[in-house]
Amino acid sequence: MKKCIVLLLLFLLAFSSVFAEASDNTFLDEIFLSDIPITYGDEAFRARILEKTKGERDPIGLVLTGGSARACAHIGVLKYLEEQGIIPDFIVSNSMGSIIGMLYAAGLKAEQIEEVLLAADLSTLFSFTFPIDGGILVPTGFRTMIESLVGADFNLEDTDIPVMVVNDDLITKREVRITEGNFTDILIGSFALPVYFAPFEYKGHLLVDGGVISLAPLDAAYEYSDTIILSSTFYDQEDMELINPVTVLNASFDIGKRQNIAKDMKKYKNFIWIRCAVENYSFMAFNRAIDIAKIGYSSAALASDELSTLYKAGEVSDSMKKTREEIFPKISKINKSLTYFDRIEAADPTLMLAINVKNMNFEGKSDYYLKQSAVLGLDYSFLYGPAEMGVGSGIGFDTSDLCDSTVFWSFNSYIGYYPFDNFRMTGEIYIDMFRKNASFMPTIYFREGIDYIPFSIDRHKISLNQTMEYYNDYADKEKGSSSLFSSSIKYNGDFGFGDLYASVGYLLTATSIIWEEPANFLQASALLRTYCDSRNSIYIDTRALSRISLDKAGRVPLFFSDEYTTSTIDYGSRQIYTNAKYHNTIVGVEFGYDLPHSFTFGEFVTIEDSEAGVYFDMLIQDKAVGFSTGLDLQTKISMIGLVNIPFRIKIGYEYTVEKKHAFVSSLAFSLKY
Repeated sequence: MKKCIVLLLLFLLAFSSVFAEASDNTFLDEIFLSDIPITYGDEAFRARILEKTKGERDPIGLVLTGGSARACAHIGVLKYLEEQGIIPDFIVSNSMGSIIGMLYAAGLKAEQIEEVLLAADLSTLFSFTFPIDGGILVPTGFRTMIESLVGADFNLEDTDIPVMVVNDDLITKREVRITEGNFTDILIGSFALPVYFAPFEYKGHLLVDGGVISLAPLDAAYEYSDTIILSSTFYDQEDMELINPVTVLNASFDIGKRQNIAKDMKKYKNFIWIRCAVENYSFMAFNRAIDIAKIGYSSAALASDELSTLYKAGEVSDSMKKTREEIFPKISKINKSLTYFDRIEAADPTLMLAINVKNMNFEGKSDYYLKQSAVLGLDYSFLYGPAEMGVGSGIGFDTSDLCDSTVFWSFNSYIGYYPFDNFRMTGEIYIDMFRKNASFMPTIYFREGIDYIPFSIDRHKISLNQTMEYYNDYADKEKGSSSLFSSSIKYNGDFGFGDLYASVGYLLTATSIIWEEPANFLQASALLRTYCDSRNSIYIDTRALSRISLDKAGRVPLFFSDEYTTSTIDYGSRQIYTNAKYHNTIVGVEFGYDLPHSFTFGEFVTIEDSEAGVYFDMLIQDKAVGFSTGLDLQTKISMIGLVNIPFRIKIGYEYTVEKKHAFVSSLAFSLKY
């Protein structure tokens, strides 16, 4: 028996050693393979390049690096090359460079690419989401925009210029080079920056942004030619303060990337290097895309002597010319949709789970009279064609008075319909639970809205707006319910020296859903921002609002959306206390300064567009006068330049029309505004 046991132990020991050896060998094999790239569609890619050159010359390869907003410099580079008659025979790219390269390869002119990227605030194309797939941002709107240009079924191998996108695989730990597959999927996957975007699933791989490992995929380009143009946007950040963890982590990743590109650039010495001088621009400065593109153009011009030795095709192919003609009306339609309502129509049914923060009256330019709150929560949306709908839930905050704010649970649903680019119909319902002193009794808010924009050109817009609102606080029956009808015409304009916002409208209010105790009002408002210096840093905001009773039926209301900072807030009736019977008038002025500096955390999160001002508002109610004064602080948190969260805090002192003194404060913040 003892011999059997000993033999068994010896057998197990031998087997385990063999298994361990096999495992070690497998592990070593995987390590040794990690520097060997995986290429999909290599033969077809080579054949397409050969078709371009007819085997009569060395193909011209163009390498476009990443760099987020800095990569917009490639737009200027492509414009210069085309003006010189230099058309690349193939393009190799990664990260943001792939967006530029792929759109150009698909047929778009440099100017068209620029127009697409500047068509809207990128915040309208990207949304926060719950990171169930590995990313906190979803490019739903961006996907819709790209598919509206090239079509949902367009493939990478259908581009006029062969293009290769370089990513890195989380599973095999190897570089993956893609030359075939769905165009939009690959384009979005090319900038799958870890944490921010979910990895891109492709043929069993989980791919991330290739720029995480390599600044410039020179190795891939030299597989197909010895004539290579490198357009780069990478630079050292001399002013980086290595004191916060995010910056340190980002700088650590950068070490490996720079070592890799140094080896490649020493290995391949014969490439033409267009070194785009964009070091003074942030990685997130997408709002400066035009300026960055101009720098790319001038940087390419500096390499004119070297570029003059290359083969000149003269002009793009007939198929690219045709594509550009077809693209023009598509871009025009996108611009219209984004100009009117910051929206792009989804050609296919789209579902989206997003984290949303919505402030009802952010910056006072909305028509929410009976509700002022911010809701932080999750929204589940459905988009298809001219229709959209969604449901959501989260934590609600009354932000008009920070010293006496309420916190509650909010449920909401939304439906919208856009029969035309410039026409919108919406409906919203909010059910708020567990408000202060409200036990289990809910408050219900309903809003119907119709918006029509008959005129929008350059930086001037005229809109017609109609709303119907109903609010009922079931926990406070003494206040009853409130109903409101509004109709207004609004104007937004940019005159170079400043911005003007003005509106004229009509209000009908009542104390219940059946319109008891109706009262009629005429209202007008205007806000003018002017700048006092050429740098547009010192500003003056001048504003006026007047609401006049048409029937002398009772108290003329002030609403939270009027932005008069006060402590006399009546959450039950959804308005500010007022004893005026004939009119309420607000006149105000604010002197402020746009802070010139932004604060960045590893070039991924930036605090920017900060303003600090001193405001003075006077309230005139019939013959009584009060005022409110204090500090107005505004800023914006930008997530890699794609999603912006604006904040506004007002802190000050109030002298009421009842001759009382009070400390006042308010807060506004939003993701969608």
